[in-house]
Amino acid sequence: MKFSHSTSLSNFNTKKLGLVIALAFLTVELVIKIKGVVDENINVKLANLCFLLSLWMIVFSKEKVDDERFLAIRYYSFKKTIHLFLIAVMFDYMKGFKIAPIYFAIGTLMGYLIIYYFCVLFNPEFIFKEKTYEDKGNWRLLLVALFFIGLAFHILSEIMAI
Repeated sequence: MKFSHSTSLSNFNTKKLGLVIALAFLTVELVIKIKGVVDENINVKLANLCFLLSLWMIVFSKEKVDDERFLAIRYYSFKKTIHLFLIAVMFDYMKGFKIAPIYFAIGTLMGYLIIYYFCVLFNPEFIFKEKTYEDKGNWRLLLVALFFIGLAFHILSEIMAI
């Protein structure tokens, strides 16, 4: 049974708009932190929601050419991102850090983007082959993605601390 080409993903221009909003948010945030102009009336919740909305627009939009390859990569990335999300929630629950749910949402969408674009860039063959055993390349990719997610959060925390 072949499905139609209709999808619940937004068109490609939505991704561009999301990138513009995310870059604008990060630029303004960096300028505020570097210049030292911190206003007490800045609503952090609203800023986080704007950033989450821009990530949402980037993640849930089509590529210029969406084919079966992108569908397989999108499914694989979604699956691994959910695994990372559940590990983060369990770790937070066990350690009692009480991290706000908005940061889990932002981290999940950022993790999805990192895994998705690594897979698009390096085109790992284990995604496209149906195997019944676990491939070592799968874990290597997950560890590299975890490293870059941790590095991104470290850089963002350093920027926010300026």
